[in-house]
Amino acid sequence: MRCSLVLAFLIILNNGLLADENKSFSWKKALPGTSAFLDDDGGGANTATVCDTADRYRDWLNFESAPGCHAFQHGLKVVIEVVLLDAVRDTVGTMWLPLVKINIPSRNFSGYCHLDMLHPEVPVGTIIHFSTDDKSSVKLYKNADANDEDGLELGTDVTATVLFYDPTDENKWDLYVSINDGPNKGKKGWMLSFLEKTSDGQLMNQFDQAAIENKEHHP
Repeated sequence: MRCSLVLAFLIILNNGLLADENKSFSWKKALPGTSAFLDDDGGGANTATVCDTADRYRDWLNFESAPGCHAFQHGLKVVIEVVLLDAVRDTVGTMWLPLVKINIPSRNFSGYCHLDMLHPEVPVGTIIHFSTDDKSSVKLYKNADANDEDGLELGTDVTATVLFYDPTDENKWDLYVSINDGPNKGKKGWMLSFLEKTSDGQLMNQFDQAAIENKEHHP
């Protein structure tokens, strides 16, 4: 049964990648052996829950007793082992949220969490588009631990080239970049990766197919 679920997900994944093969980045594909960074559970938490079985992780998501689940520090390096999807149990609203089995080498632990709980490693040279929906400015910082008020205002829309990416410390800016346009073109500094997009129009810090639209749930 599990093999069929994994196969079903791979079919969905491959169909999506074939449709966007000209835009997709290889480092955004959650393939076995791919390195990634662990995110957190949100809500102010700085840890992520990983469970020793997929069923226990689903129980934890449903606020049920789930022995075998552990909290791990945000930003830990992990290695993807396999992605799986149960089209019934892994549905949230109108979306499928696949699970992923990961290995955490520094903790000698393997377990399951949502795929969208992982951040891909962003290669040097990746072009990132930063924009804001309001009148606030995108900012560039001299140091990774600089205060927000010390940032250089770049405007509401700017592109940059990634020189270094390190999301391991949630108290620091995680992207070291070179600005590509505007009056500050060529300047280097630190920025925050949050809702920024790459040239494929997708979020920089999320793997492909981390959330899949279930069109059967739409009219």
